[in-house]
Amino acid sequence: MVDQLLLGDNSFIGVSHLAQDKAREEAKEAGLENKISVIESAIAGGATGFTFSTYESNLALLKHLSTSREDLLKRLQYYILVPHVQSYVRKANIAGTTSLLRQELSNALPRASFLWDAVISSLRLKPENFAAALLKAELVPYLKILPKENVAGILLHEVLTELVMAFDLPDLVTCLEGSLQRSGLSLGFETRNFSHLCEYISRRELRPKYLMTPFNPLGYQMARSKEAVEKAVDSLGKNAKIIAINVLASGAIDINQAVQYIRRFKDTIYAVTSSSTKPSRIRHNFQTLRSDLVEGSYSRAE
Repeated sequence: MVDQLLLGDNSFIGVSHLAQDKAREEAKEAGLENKISVIESAIAGGATGFTFSTYESNLALLKHLSTSREDLLKRLQYYILVPHVQSYVRKANIAGTTSLLRQELSNALPRASFLWDAVISSLRLKPENFAAALLKAELVPYLKILPKENVAGILLHEVLTELVMAFDLPDLVTCLEGSLQRSGLSLGFETRNFSHLCEYISRRELRPKYLMTPFNPLGYQMARSKEAVEKAVDSLGKNAKIIAINVLASGAIDINQAVQYIRRFKDTIYAVTSSSTKPSRIRHNFQTLRSDLVEGSYSRAE
């Protein structure tokens, strides 16, 4: 049975893969109080977690919850997607790549001057240490706010996942995994090339705890094909926790169609996500997911 129902942040941050103008309008409507209403409605409908990217607006939301609605903060499990790629692109466009690296190093590494020579030498020998330091620095503000026991997993953004596969960087994965484990955190991947990732982690004998990927009856964003992804889900679902995203194919289908499809894989899908800026809609979506996909559903959320 599906174990977790996760609220996604796409609607909060204005992300849509089919209707970007509509998504931007939704993001404008998604003020702080609206987001809190959505979270309340999601929990009432059966949501057990929140998966989000490290956008500044998400940090502001979580800070507010930690000071004003700690009851909501403690009721959810958290799955954090890093890095926030767009922020690095914007900073590089403004200040240049060299300045970006210098700034991020200063944020991520010890500031004591006598340590810098040793640190920089280490990074030259092992650039994966630099990537680990950057990711941990990006996570620090969130880990200070969230209850430690509620942070379930850290997932690599698809851009970094694709780089790992394209340039064959298993040492980077091992370094990141070890760095997170020392902080009591688990590593995962997000990708739209799930069947390729399945082959890669099998070939390199990697054991990520979480795998996040689009999963819907239209096969939208499912590469190399819907059939190949379904086969990979059946295979990997025995060893990893698979998180299904974009289950409505960016709004092309309704929640009932999504449930009917996912039901066939509910023994290998660990979590299903849903996102909206409409409290009534998100509550309905999670009620539908809960009643059809989660074993012992109503007793858990009420």
